[in-house]
Formats: sequence, structure tokens, C-alpha cells
Amino acid sequence: MSEVIEGFTQDHFGFYLDEKPFDPKIALSQSVLKQAHNVCKIYVDLSMNSTLDVEKQRKLAETLAAEGTYILWDLDFKLLQSGVNLHFEGHFNILNRALTHFIEQLLDPYRTNTFGVCFFSGSLFDIDHLYFDRGFESYFHEWSQDLCLDLSSSVEYANHLKRLYKTVVLSEYIHKFSSRIFDLAIPFVEIDVALEHNLANLYQILSKFDPMKLILANHSIPIADLSVDLKEGCFNADKAKPDVGLCFPDESVCSESALKKLNSIIQKLNEKQIPYRIFPESEGMNYWDQLEKIIVISDLLSVQGMRVIQGFCAAMGQVIFSGIPLNTYGEISFEDFISTN
Repeated sequence: MSEVIEGFTQDHFGFYLDEKPFDPKIALSQSVLKQAHNVCKIYVDLSMNSTLDVEKQRKLAETLAAEGTYILWDLDFKLLQSGVNLHFEGHFNILNRALTHFIEQLLDPYRTNTFGVCFFSGSLFDIDHLYFDRGFESYFHEWSQDLCLDLSSSVEYANHLKRLYKTVVLSEYIHKFSSRIFDLAIPFVEIDVALEHNLANLYQILSKFDPMKLILANHSIPIADLSVDLKEGCFNADKAKPDVGLCFPDESVCSESALKKLNSIIQKLNEKQIPYRIFPESEGMNYWDQLEKIIVISDLLSVQGMRVIQGFCAAMGQVIFSGIPLNTYGEISFEDFISTN
């Protein structure tokens, strides 16, 4: 279990309050707050043009605390608005001072009533249209070359890599803010992933926000920590506890063909309605206690990843391989696994 954060803790599989499972039912606003909700979202404008007047939020927090309802602070830095340059230190300093104001005026006084802090709300489409200066193309090409990624593979793959790079820049920017409250509250990001049908691409993009917890809208990929239910006006926790894991390989081998292989596996799991959880190869050991089977693509497995798999098998886990056999005890092919489910 992760370190205690004023009563609330979290791991890859859920949330806890005083070391007991906590099922968050989060109202999107006070206007839709019902008795069934135990957490309520409070919006806070921390953008460069904000007056930083938080009296309204303080009164609402006081009311929620008196009712025993926890708070999810929804911080809006307006990073997507025109003119906010993520490479300009001056803009960051202004927003960082606004965050200090939030911590002093709201988070510290209501720390024991706080469930978490959301640092970004937006969509993949918004990320595509983040503002960058004229140096974007050179930054992007340098990044792709460092990872040995082939931009000439296809237009679709090149566009995916541009979105991935923009997500990397955005997540690193947000991490500078969220790192300031890791000892105070659980950090979140909220992403609408509508219209992204390549689930391997989607996972690769969303993984950049780790270790922040994910709130996802319009998704069909099992990595969300909370899902948005707009009809009910709330967030719901994913209660599924699958015993099958899909090992996502290291980024250095995530070529276009590799992502297509992964997406094919994900689609077949979804078609068969087999519950599963995607995890990065580097984090495999953190999932052993929850999984009985791990799916791996043989030719994408690193030496370190193979050690993880061998350790998993030693702990009585079973490997499901796609590609050539790995010669681990009790392993089966992905095709056999799918045909028997």
C-alpha cells in the first residue's frame, strides 16, 4: 500500500480511507450533490487572469466539511487557452504563485476534508491544439530521434507521435505543480478520450500522466481510476478486479507495428469481454498480488521484462504469449487463451 496521505491512500487498484477500501461517489458540482455522494468537486480558477478570490470556494468547503462530504479540488490553470506558452518560464512562475495561494488558502485549511486535487481537465482534441512556439518542430524531432522513432512510417503514426510528444510536454508541466501536493492529497487529471479508437495508442498517451490518477470520460480501456458518468452527474470508481494483465512494452520498442499488435490483442480481449488490466512492463512486480495471468508479446519483451515474467511464474502465475514461446512453466499461446474463453 502507498504512503498515507492524511487518511487517504491509493494504489493501482483503488482508493483507501484509514486503510479501508473507499468507493468515491463524486458529484460534479454542488448543484447535483445527492445523499449517495461522498465527494464533491469544487472549481478553482488559477489562470493568469484570475483574481484569485477564493471566498466562495472557502464557504462551499466549509459547508461540505460540516456535512462530512470530502472535496475534489478542480484547478483550472487554463493551459489550453491561446497565449499560454508551456515553454515560457514567466507563465509558469505566475501559475505557480497562484498554486501557492490555493495551497495556503484552501488546501491546507481543508486538508483533512480533501480527497484529491485535479490539475487538468480536457480532451485529446484539446491536447492536439496546445499552443507551442516556432521551436515545436525542432523539439519534436529531437525527442523522436532520441527514442529512435520512425516519423516516416505513416502519416497516422506521425500524428500519433505528435500527440504523444505534446502529452509528454503537458504532463511534465503539470507534474511540476502536482509534485507540490503529493504529501497533501491525491493528484488527478481528467481526460475525455472520445474518438480515439486505437486503444494501444490511447494507453501510451495516458500513461504519461502517471503517477497522477486518471479520470476518464468516453473510454473503453481498463486503466481509468475514475470514470465520468455525465447522466448521473458524478465520477464512479472502477470496481473491476481482473486477474489477467496485459504487459505494455517499453516505449523504445513501441513502433507502429508494435502498437498494431497491441491494439489487436486489446480488441480481441474486448470482443470476448475478458476483464483485464494494462500495465507498463517496468511496473510488473507491482501487479503480482492482483493477477493470475500475464499477456506478453514475445518479441517486444526486454531482458528486464523477461526477469519480471520469470519472477511472476515463480510466484505461480501463468504467462500467455503472443509470438514465439518463452518456455516458462505452464505458458499458453494467446490464440489458445482466446479460443477457450
